[in-house]
Amino acid sequence: VASQNYRLEGESYRDALSENVRMLEDASSNLQSVAALNQHFQQPFSPLSGVASGGSRMLPNTVVVNAFARFEARHQHAGNYMLPLLNEIDWSFIVGGLMTLLAIVISFGAVSGEKQNGTLRQTLANPLSRLALFLGNYAGLMAVLAVALALGVLVNLLTISLLDGPPLDGEVLAAVAWAALLALLLLSAFIFAGLAASSITRHPVVSLVIMLIVWVLAVVAMPGIGRLLSEQMVEVPSRQVVEAEQQRAWDEIWNSYPASIGRFSGDPFEPQMPQRAEAYRRMADATQRIRDEAERARVRQATAALQLASISPYGLFSDGLQTVCGTGIHGYVALRENAERYRRQLHEFIEGRDAMDEESAHLVYGNRSTEINTFSTKEVPLSTIPRQEALWLSSGLSPEREWPLWQALWLLVYNLLAGLVAFIALMRYDPR
Repeated sequence: VASQNYRLEGESYRDALSENVRMLEDASSNLQSVAALNQHFQQPFSPLSGVASGGSRMLPNTVVVNAFARFEARHQHAGNYMLPLLNEIDWSFIVGGLMTLLAIVISFGAVSGEKQNGTLRQTLANPLSRLALFLGNYAGLMAVLAVALALGVLVNLLTISLLDGPPLDGEVLAAVAWAALLALLLLSAFIFAGLAASSITRHPVVSLVIMLIVWVLAVVAMPGIGRLLSEQMVEVPSRQVVEAEQQRAWDEIWNSYPASIGRFSGDPFEPQMPQRAEAYRRMADATQRIRDEAERARVRQATAALQLASISPYGLFSDGLQTVCGTGIHGYVALRENAERYRRQLHEFIEGRDAMDEESAHLVYGNRSTEINTFSTKEVPLSTIPRQEALWLSSGLSPEREWPLWQALWLLVYNLLAGLVAFIALMRYDPR
């Protein structure tokens, strides 16, 4: 499925690039047309979406930009847009939802079960330290999960390779290695928790109930609670509020200039034209600032939800996978940043080309730039215009993508705490 989605979304991405090139070629006869052209800046489909989709197919993947403005992101995915309403099967779901349950199933009776069967007394009657018993239990249980995880990873990579899926280059394999490490740390934390519950209780059923409650809190409750709390903590302005604020900013800027800037006969060398251009530039900057503030509020709200969910080991694991795979909110933020970087490159290119035209009035300004001869109208060589695809790696990942160092560190802390509790409980456990 991941290979098929990668090919389908890859075709959509290449088609979008080709369409932008075609539109740029049509507009290249006139610098103003290139500047005012609305291009669809599309995010390449992550080759690691099968590891952690992060709901990416429900998030916008396209930002409309021109040299003067970056508009709201859009949802423009290939395939059936209704399917993302269903849960996607990826490593995050399989490891975080299923293998953690498996960790509970195989660990909840590791100590209390042996006590109930009478084997724990016989084991401790031999010259065997409780530390050795603890480490032996942990190593045996982790081996079961590690072998299952390793086989799953190998089968995934082999299937992707045979089905001509995403390229298994160094970037992708490094991300897979990080994902496997995070998975091992998560499973290890649940094994330690299972050993702790089994060492605290006298009956396996009780330890199973305790671990199921822990699983529900860690995997189900905390992510949902994080989302609810983030909606209360971070307010996101509505579209109506944003539009009203934009209109107020426009009116304030326009009214700060003399009424003469409203006259335009088509002659760019009229005396009021520099002030008119300045007013439009300020209005374009204010529009972008207001849009950016609203977008930052949305990102803060989503990030707050992730951070609150990261109180649990599963939240840390899920966030770490999305970080390393460039999916979810992390991929969306990278899309916005790259789109803005491209817009600035394009704007600098437009100003540079206009400065080379001695006949230009040099009135480069925003979304009213189609007015006659406000800046250079000379032809632009297509090969000199900045291209979007230069801002992404060949694999489709953002070069600014981070590694999940702090998530791995906190998962390690959870392991140490759960392991310490499990060991202390076992040391004080009465096998009789």
